[in-house]
Parts: sequence; C-alpha cells; structure tokens
Amino acid sequence: MGYTNYWHKYNDFTESEWKQIKEEFNYIKEVVGFLIKDESTDDIIKFNGIGDNGHEDFYLNREARTPFDKTYEGQDVSLDFCKTNE
Repeated sequence: MGYTNYWHKYNDFTESEWKQIKEEFNYIKEVVGFLIKDESTDDIIKFNGIGDNGHEDFYLNREARTPFDKTYEGQDVSLDFCKTNE
C-alpha cells in the first residue's frame, strides 16, 4: 500500500539550491540506479520506479508555478504531490 506526499513550493530554487538538489538526485540514482526511470532535464527532475503501476512520476521543477499556471478557479499553484508505492 502506498501513500501520498504533499508539499508547497512558493519560490524558484536558486542556482546553488538547484545544484545541491541535482547532486542529491544523482547520488540516489547511483545507489538505486537501475530501479529508476529518469526523464529529467536541466530544469526538471522527473522519475519513477521501474515497474511502478498506477503511481505518478515524481516531478520537481526548478521554477515555481505562477498564478498564470492555474487550470481552475481557486487552485493553489504552490501545492504539489506525489503518490508512492511504498
């Protein structure tokens, strides 16, 4: 049984913060490498566990969403989540 992780992201990551985050992610890939399907870019970390059925990719963008990114009235664009399998 899995659970859902929630977080708020209000601001863009600085270059220094993003560098640290990417370094940590690269370390995680080294440790569990073949178990991760990595679809990241320079400004986005996006991955999922191989064989993961019905769970969302983990997705972290360097830039925070803005009010222009709203898809419905009253949406909290700072809120994000990721469902996990374990």
